[in-house]
Amino acid sequence: ARGQVTSMWTLATVNNDPGRLVRLDELLPRLLEWSYYGQYLIGAGLVTLTLGVIALVGLVKQARKRLSSDTCIDALLTAFIVIYMLVHWLVAINIYDRYLLLILPPVALLLARGLSRLSQSVKNVKMQALVAVILLAICLPSAWAASEDKLPIGGDRSQNNGIEQVADYLNSKRLGAIVYDHWLGWELGYYMGTWSDKRRVYYPTPQALANDALLQADRAPRYFVVPDWADGQAWLDALREARFKVAETYHHAPFAVYELERP
Repeated sequence: ARGQVTSMWTLATVNNDPGRLVRLDELLPRLLEWSYYGQYLIGAGLVTLTLGVIALVGLVKQARKRLSSDTCIDALLTAFIVIYMLVHWLVAINIYDRYLLLILPPVALLLARGLSRLSQSVKNVKMQALVAVILLAICLPSAWAASEDKLPIGGDRSQNNGIEQVADYLNSKRLGAIVYDHWLGWELGYYMGTWSDKRRVYYPTPQALANDALLQADRAPRYFVVPDWADGQAWLDALREARFKVAETYHHAPFAVYELERP
């Protein structure tokens, strides 16, 4: 049976309490991953960038005027977004696209305020209408793609189908077995269960995994989980270079499990 936590708050706390800041070798990978998800906040990457630049022009024009309540509101919204993203970048919190939902409202407000001020600076009513049509044309393709579930974000897109079988396979292994898991995170932990007697370990890079795995003197069996949608070759190469024997012991699409034998 799968042990389960008693509330959503407990589940979030247990699975997302890093208790540390990020390491230096995690800074760039985390920044790139957040940037990848962030490009879809308003639409596909080019759409978000285009609207962001246009809105920024309007916000800067407002900020150059005398201090007003509008400027203060813009500053508060910007501060919230910046602080929120700094915390999620510099604290070792799990990276999921859904965590950006909390900054979507202030981002949308800032964009709307910037675009509105820029359009109001155009005195010709027909030109204002033309600007609105252009903005609509920019947003329409991304809106259509989102409605058809064609954007590469939101949910697991069925990429974790079969994770229950992987969890059952790992749980069938010896007491205290070590499971190296870079990609599946709390999802695999959930299906293995709260009371699983296996030890799941995360490493941010292939070299960090290989180096620390060598330092682990425990002779318990070790396993490395690789989903088909991830590029696990660099990880397997690093383990082999560290003289680990790597053998695939489970494969049921989209997951493979490799048993690692310490040198």
